[in-house]
Amino acid sequence: MKAYRIILIVSCFAFSLNLMANEVIKLTWQAIMIHQGYYYDKYITIIVPKNKTFTVDWGDGSNIETKIGTGDKQILKYSYADTKSYTATLTGIGNDCLFTYLDCTNIGVTKLNIASNVSLKTLLCNHNWLTELDINNCSALEYLDCSYNSLSELDISTNTALKHLDCHFNDSWVNMQGSGRGISYLDFGNCELTYLDCSYNSLLLSNLYVASEMIGDVDSISFSHQTLPCKKIVTGTPIDFSSEKEFGGIATTFDVRKDCDNLIAIEGVDFTINDGIITFLKKETCNSGYIITLTNAAIPTASLRASFYTFDFMHILSELTVSEGTLKPDFDGINFSYIVNVKEDVSEITISAIPNNPNTIVSGTGTKTLKKGENIFIINALTWYTENEGTSLDYKIRVIRGTINSTDSSQLSKIKIYPNPASNFIEIDFANNFKQYQSLNVYDLIGKLCLTVAVTQEKQKINIQDFPIGIYIVHAVGRDKRDVSEKLLILR
Repeated sequence: MKAYRIILIVSCFAFSLNLMANEVIKLTWQAIMIHQGYYYDKYITIIVPKNKTFTVDWGDGSNIETKIGTGDKQILKYSYADTKSYTATLTGIGNDCLFTYLDCTNIGVTKLNIASNVSLKTLLCNHNWLTELDINNCSALEYLDCSYNSLSELDISTNTALKHLDCHFNDSWVNMQGSGRGISYLDFGNCELTYLDCSYNSLLLSNLYVASEMIGDVDSISFSHQTLPCKKIVTGTPIDFSSEKEFGGIATTFDVRKDCDNLIAIEGVDFTINDGIITFLKKETCNSGYIITLTNAAIPTASLRASFYTFDFMHILSELTVSEGTLKPDFDGINFSYIVNVKEDVSEITISAIPNNPNTIVSGTGTKTLKKGENIFIINALTWYTENEGTSLDYKIRVIRGTINSTDSSQLSKIKIYPNPASNFIEIDFANNFKQYQSLNVYDLIGKLCLTVAVTQEKQKINIQDFPIGIYIVHAVGRDKRDVSEKLLILR
C-alpha cells in the first residue's frame, strides 16, 4: 500500500508539470528611423539553458525557426522588408526551457509581453518606445534597465528579488507617442535595491527618501531632475508641499523663481511659505508663472522642479451659466471645471458667460447640441492688458445628458477601493466585471470633478498624490449610464 501511494504522488506531480504553460516572450516593434532612412534589422540577445529547444516566430509570415539554447548569451537577428509593425514571439518547448536573460535594447520596441517569464533575471529594454511595462510576474528579476522610454508608471511591488533598477529619462524621451511626463511613483516596500537611477521622472522627494534610506551608498543612487506637470492656479490658492518639507530632521530648501530670466521671487512680495505650503500673492507678469525647486541634503542627488502658471482674481469671468441644469460646484470664478446634469429629453442647451473686464474676449459660448451621455465644452476667456500681453483661461463644462443619476444600480457590481484611507495611489477592484464600466470620475465633496479616467482593466490603479487630504467620491459610470459610487478618504 505504501509503495502504491508513492507512485501515485509522483505521477500526479509529473502530470501537474505538464499542465504548466511554456515560457513566452512577445515583442512588438517598428523600424527605427536613422537620419533620412529606416533601419530594419532586429537583434535580440537571450540566454536559454543548454540544449533546450525554443521557436522564434518573427510575425511577418516567414517560417517559424527552431533554435537550440547554448546556455550562454546568444544573438537572434532578423531583417524586415518594410516599416510595418510586427510582433515577434519566442516560445520555449517544454517547461524546462527558461528565458533567464533578455536584451532588446534600441530596436524600436513598442510593446513587450513577458507575463509568463517567472525565471527572467535580467531585462534590458532601454532606448525603446515603451509606454507601459508589466513585470508583476517576473518574480526572479534582479536587474532591470528600462531607461529612455515613455513610461508613466512602473509597478515593482512584487519584484522582491530586484536589486538593480535603471529607469531614468522616461519624462522627455521623444518617441512615437511624443514626450511623456515620466514615472510618478515607485513602491520600494518589497524589493531590496542596491542600485537605483530614476532621474528625469516626476517622483516626489518623499518617495525618493524611502529609496535613499534603503540603499545608503550615495554612489549607487541618482535622483536628479524630477519634474512635476505644470499647473494653472489663481493667486491666493495654497499649494501643499507639506509632505516634502523635512526628511531625517533636515529641512527642505525651496527655491522660488520667476519663469523669466531666472529671477528669484521675493518672499512676502511674490509668495509666502509656511510649513511647506506655498501661496503666490500675485501674477508673474513676464511669463505668467513661477518655478519651484526643492532639494534636501538627506536625499543625495535629488531635485524636484514644479512650475505654476498664476492668474489674478480680477481677470476672470464674473458669470457662467447654462440654460438647463445647474453648474456644480456653484460658479465662483476660480474653478475651471464644472459639471451639469440634464434630463434625457434635453437635446440642446445654451451656454453664456459674462467677463468682468471690458478687455476680455469670450469664445465657445452659444447654443450647443447634446448627444446622449457626456458632452464637454470649453469656454475660453482671453483678457488683454497691453498690445502684446494677455491671460487666457479655459473653463471646462461637462454636461451629462441621460440617466447618469439613476439610483438603480442593481445590474452593476460594487467596486472596492484599497487602500482606503489612502495617500498616494488607490486601486479600484471591479470584481472581474470591468467591462460593465465606461469611466471613473473622482469628485470632492462640493461636486468638483477632480479626475476622469477610462476603465480598461479589472484592477485600475489611480495616482492621487496631488490631491489635497479630505473626503472624495469615486464614481464608476456604467456603459448603460447607471453608476456606482464609493467614498474615499485621503490622509497623509
